[in-house]
Amino acid sequence: MSLKLSKLNMFILAMIVSIIISNIIVQISNIDLMIPEDWHKPHQISTENIFHELKRNYTTIWQGVEIKTNELGLRDKNYPLAKGNNTKRVIVIGDSITFGGLIKQSKSYPEVLETMLNKNSSYFYEVWNAGVSCYNSYEELTELKRLIKYEPDIIIYGFFQNDLKNSCFVFDKETFFKEHKLLNYLDKSILGRISIYKLIQKNIYNNDQRKKQSLFNNKKINPEQNKQALFDMINITKERKIQFIILNIPFIHIKYYSEKEEELINQIKENNETIVIDIIDSYKLAGKEWYKILRALSTDDSHPNNLGHELIANATYEKLSETRFI
Repeated sequence: MSLKLSKLNMFILAMIVSIIISNIIVQISNIDLMIPEDWHKPHQISTENIFHELKRNYTTIWQGVEIKTNELGLRDKNYPLAKGNNTKRVIVIGDSITFGGLIKQSKSYPEVLETMLNKNSSYFYEVWNAGVSCYNSYEELTELKRLIKYEPDIIIYGFFQNDLKNSCFVFDKETFFKEHKLLNYLDKSILGRISIYKLIQKNIYNNDQRKKQSLFNNKKINPEQNKQALFDMINITKERKIQFIILNIPFIHIKYYSEKEEELINQIKENNETIVIDIIDSYKLAGKEWYKILRALSTDDSHPNNLGHELIANATYEKLSETRFI
């Protein structure tokens, strides 16, 4: 009996020593052990046509900027849902650029456009920012269908050059722990402080994420659906007699357009009555090195800074004035 006990003690001791050594190795290896803390956690992850949406009435700080959503799950203030008699309602759909990634809400182009429209106007203009980070055309179509019941006069689509690609999947820590109750329990115990446990936990998280990402991309959205979604937007707004405008937003890069996306946009220009505003013309107003000047981050060739958003708003306002929609 004592021999068995001795072997058990030796085994336990060996396990403890192994954990300590493994823990030290992980610590000195500078491995990132943190599970990503995405602020845009899925609100209704089980919805049929969309995988994630912004939480409603939610406030947080993300990438150093306050993110605040309203009762509809939009990064915007609350508006009266019933449109007033003297109100012109504009809804802007899009991805993280429309959403205003890396900048304050007040500097996003929908907000700047709203301010411009309400200067010296006999109407009261509402410009709803319905941009959601990581959305593609198919998801933006779903957002359009959700919001069209609020009687917009104009719908603007901030089309970015990767909107025909697979969706950017959102799989956050909150969802992960709901599905792994044991890990949720262990995370709150003393084990949650041990580096080797954190590494194991993160590997499980990453494995789950890859599986669900693959399932999502295969069953939910593909490039052809994204392409069709854009034409569906045009047809739906045409049937409802809502003015539909596409902002063709480029990369902030010397090679600013993708060939397939440009081919589609040119097809729309030729075969439809849809207004398309090429934002590249406005971006270039920033100067010869516009592709450096307009970046919110020097390493990010997608998201414009405050000046970039102002140029987008200016181009949109000028087109609305020119075509007498305001």
